[in-house]
Amino acid sequence: MWKVARGGTPDEVFLDAAHALGLLTDQARESLAQFVPGTRRKKDPARPCWNSETRQLIYRGKVVREVKRIRQAYNIVTILQAFETAGWPPRIDDSHGRKPSDETWRRDMANLNKLIRVPIIRFECDGNGTGFLWKSLPLPRATKVVKATKAAKRRKK
Repeated sequence: MWKVARGGTPDEVFLDAAHALGLLTDQARESLAQFVPGTRRKKDPARPCWNSETRQLIYRGKVVREVKRIRQAYNIVTILQAFETAGWPPRIDDSHGRKPSDETWRRDMANLNKLIRVPIIRFECDGNGTGFLWKSLPLPRATKVVKATKAAKRRKK
């Protein structure tokens, strides 16, 4: 019944049911989940998450990048998928196997950074021509928009 209600693989269902019944602590479930292929584990909010189904990059609970046209953004999707598969280390090797002098790396990074909605993450080439980096940026400060009052406008005249 648990599988019908919640879905998942048999191993995943077993872990979820044992956790829900109190037989496994959160920590025990997470440590066992790393050995079960395809198990949905809790995402670390300090790490980005690339959802290939919705084509969204989520970081700190915010959708920071969305890919609308997969075929046009094949290189970007491949890079994001490589980061996701590796568990979001600070640096990954180029999965395309391109030559180090290939200028498409920089263009891919520029295109990836160009449509970031919330500037809290940045992607870069590693400088050696062999891989890519991601960096966390501080949250942008909310800028106060101060409207000029009628009295202030009169004083300016």
